[in-house]
Amino acid sequence: MARKLTATRDGIRVALQGNALIADQKAWAMMPRSAKLRLSKRLRNADGDKVPDGYDCRVLDRSRQEAFLAADQKIVGKLKSVKPGKLISHGGAGNVSTIEGLPGFVVKTPVNKKNSYYNEERKDGFEYERRFYKKHGLLGLPLFIPSKDVIVNGKPAILRPAITVISEPNRIISRKITSKITDKQLEIMRQKLIKLSMKGYLFYDGLQIGFDKSGRLLEYDCGEMEKTNSRDAFAVNNQEWLYFLTRIGKAKTEEEAAKRYGTISRRS
Repeated sequence: MARKLTATRDGIRVALQGNALIADQKAWAMMPRSAKLRLSKRLRNADGDKVPDGYDCRVLDRSRQEAFLAADQKIVGKLKSVKPGKLISHGGAGNVSTIEGLPGFVVKTPVNKKNSYYNEERKDGFEYERRFYKKHGLLGLPLFIPSKDVIVNGKPAILRPAITVISEPNRIISRKITSKITDKQLEIMRQKLIKLSMKGYLFYDGLQIGFDKSGRLLEYDCGEMEKTNSRDAFAVNNQEWLYFLTRIGKAKTEEEAAKRYGTISRRS
């Protein structure tokens, strides 16, 4: 990790390129509150938390993580509970509905036994996804749709921005929709998949992708995702990537998709 010494009126300060070393983190922890406030006003703080970059254990790259859009964050920031409206879609593990009085957002709730499509084998799927999101801090990672825990009828639910779906496992989406996706969007998505593969995330349930009002391509369903230390992530995710490209009509074969749009590999 690179360290850069910068002369200031207050002496020498250390600016780190990346996350801070343990010594710098400890220095911040031991610093008087008055000194922290003074430095916070003077030093760069890229991710907007309370710790300047030079002392931060984890500087989040806001340009790469999938946070709520600024305008949306102002709306959902303090929300604790919502009332579902019209049912939009459902799967074996969750129902997705509009939210009354909150256009532009949806809420996902667990499937219950009253639903005709209830599947006993997938009854824990919703809770698995919700916990997977929280356990791995997916809001700090690329591609995953921004999500917020809320309460619906006294039970946990997941609030998310509304998206236009372009790929899901059980149906082919109209080419009128998928044709809007540009090569630039796909290349950004590919680079994000490479980063996630390096971290060991496996998209076993396929790439379930949609785009939000800003044009971001987002993975909207964790499904049967896993995280592993093995190298299987690149092989699995590359296969899903090429299959995804054929499903949205960008290539007729996976071979053509690889040539035109690249692969998910360490050498990409």
